[in-house]
Amino acid sequence: MLDFRVTRPIYLDGYWQHEEYFKDIRDQVCQELTLHTPHDPVNVDWAKRIGSVNSVCLHVRRLHGVANVADAKPLSTSTQQHIDTSYYDRAVELLAKKVKEPHFFVFADYPDWARENIHTSYPTEYITHNGADKDYEDFWLMGQCKHFIVANSTFSWWAAWLSQNPEKIVSVPKAAIGFMLKSAPSSWLLV
Repeated sequence: MLDFRVTRPIYLDGYWQHEEYFKDIRDQVCQELTLHTPHDPVNVDWAKRIGSVNSVCLHVRRLHGVANVADAKPLSTSTQQHIDTSYYDRAVELLAKKVKEPHFFVFADYPDWARENIHTSYPTEYITHNGADKDYEDFWLMGQCKHFIVANSTFSWWAAWLSQNPEKIVSVPKAAIGFMLKSAPSSWLLV
């Protein structure tokens, strides 16, 4: 546990997805980062569906540099990189070996790109109804999943880490560690 006393307002800037910073206060962090606003009926129905199967959250992060997408921003730093679709193929097969009857729920910032490029031979559904204005609802739905295929994104890293499923299996792209993701818990699978 960190042993210091804050005596004035401070501002901390960083990615903060290294669990050693807060593992010993996990319950408090989970409580603080729980969405308390009521969910609309569409998202409640999705949450029920996600909870009724061996759900796997598959997150695709393509915010920058998406080919053939007019509003995509260019990659702005050398630390930003796309994860090759082969990562998703390998992660899907790995989880399919470990999870009985997996059902994949795909969350993406560019859902059309994900539909065209992310395919599985297992039941797969694409969550597209919330959009950027309600990305907090996607975050909540991601956290309802039992297992995770994390993207090169703190968004899915936190959804997986905050998940209350003690049996969760989490895949994280090895290529993103040290870049967009600073670390991964030791129980997570580097793919």
